[in-house]
Amino acid sequence: MLELGMIESGVNRIGAEQELQIIDDKWLPSPSIHEILGDLNDPRYTVEIAKFNIEINLDPVLFSGPCLSLFEDNINRMISELRISAGERGLNIIMSGILPTIRK
Repeated sequence: MLELGMIESGVNRIGAEQELQIIDDKWLPSPSIHEILGDLNDPRYTVEIAKFNIEINLDPVLFSGPCLSLFEDNINRMISELRISAGERGLNIIMSGILPTIRK
């Protein structure tokens, strides 16, 4: 990437990602990611690890002014979109890095 000049210089940007989990009404993981991704049709939503993990990748912005407020607005909007899609299937979205899924 360095040799190809793909790294910016002279500008500071910030980006972020957020992992979320798709759960059913018993708070168990729901392997519904592909249906939800199909509803949203937005490449900023991606599969994280399993069929119940979803990742939101926020667009990078200049690291200045109201950039953190902009991130907050964008993440809240995108989580709302996820919750609408999940809710249509009787599911919900929670913010959690790891959802405990191991049983005895």
